[in-house]
Amino acid sequence: PSINAFSTSARSLTYSFVPVEQQSGLTLSLHLLNNGVDTATAITAHVEIALDDVILLQQDVPLLDTLLPLADTLVTWNSGWVSVESGSAVVTILISSAGPEDVPDDNSASVAYNITSASDGNNAMGIDDDLPEDFIDNGSSGFSTGCRFELIGPASLVHGIGVRFGAGTDTATSVHALLMDADLNLLSASGQHLVTDADLALSFAGGMVYIPLDSAVDITDDRDVIALIRFDQGTGALRVIAGGRVPTGAAWKVDADGTSTSFPDRAPLVRIYLSDPVTGMEQTGAIIERQQLLVAPDPVSGSAMVLSASLLPELSLVEVFDADGRAIARYPVHGLTSAGMRIDASTWPNGCYALRASGARSTHVARFMVAH
Repeated sequence: PSINAFSTSARSLTYSFVPVEQQSGLTLSLHLLNNGVDTATAITAHVEIALDDVILLQQDVPLLDTLLPLADTLVTWNSGWVSVESGSAVVTILISSAGPEDVPDDNSASVAYNITSASDGNNAMGIDDDLPEDFIDNGSSGFSTGCRFELIGPASLVHGIGVRFGAGTDTATSVHALLMDADLNLLSASGQHLVTDADLALSFAGGMVYIPLDSAVDITDDRDVIALIRFDQGTGALRVIAGGRVPTGAAWKVDADGTSTSFPDRAPLVRIYLSDPVTGMEQTGAIIERQQLLVAPDPVSGSAMVLSASLLPELSLVEVFDADGRAIARYPVHGLTSAGMRIDASTWPNGCYALRASGARSTHVARFMVAH
């Protein structure tokens, strides 16, 4: 937080998705506030870092000798931790001091992020929080939007860019993926990508639409790149989901003229991939098209049946997402068979929804309408 987000000389951004080979020693920051009427002394942080629920590092870090009543400060240090494996990392920090503690409940905090690889998370790199909070659009005018990434060379070969489209995006809208340097000079681009119904179903179900670059970009030194999705004006309408507060300079929006740039405070769900994805979504398993999974009747007015065209005993979870990409229902299942399962849509607002049925080896997506 103490480094300007436009700086290209040091890593300052918080990554929610980072490839194994893109890690440096994990830097931790704490914003501390003494809510008491006494000076806090001998303030120490106990740090635990876990990967997939297994604690791999514990540290006790002396932070401050004193902190005056109602004073606050920012403390930053490098933990030195680097994971050799992919997985879900959780950092938990517990603060203690020498004096008595009247309210211990606010002395701990945790943060989670994903360490990706070619086989686990498709080597994705992202600064968004994977949750829809806002949309980035420009009406009917063309624009580009995306995020800045601080890459460590020479282990950086950018193959493509992923995006999550928001409600209001039209099918057949024309977009391109662009990879730029920190001065917005073009490094590589994709061919024209026309948004499909499958793209929208995948986005509404919480997935990422992968757009490969025409040529992979080999970053041979430490440098920043900007990944953008460009909307071709006059081809439809585009809205990109954004989520996760970021500092000014981390998220970008460039108007059609290529010179007018603004910096949203929420990160567009635009990520880079340092390998060709092995799946259509950022999780293990192939995406099976709508024909394998049906919601009937469609549109739904009350309850509906989720039907499969074949026996799918490996599935373990059915989720429903609204048009903004928010999960509104989850149904644990023990094998989805041709008999199907019932979902209740009687209280859901009218509109477009996506249903995702997932298991260890596959993910199935279907779209449906609710009309009461």
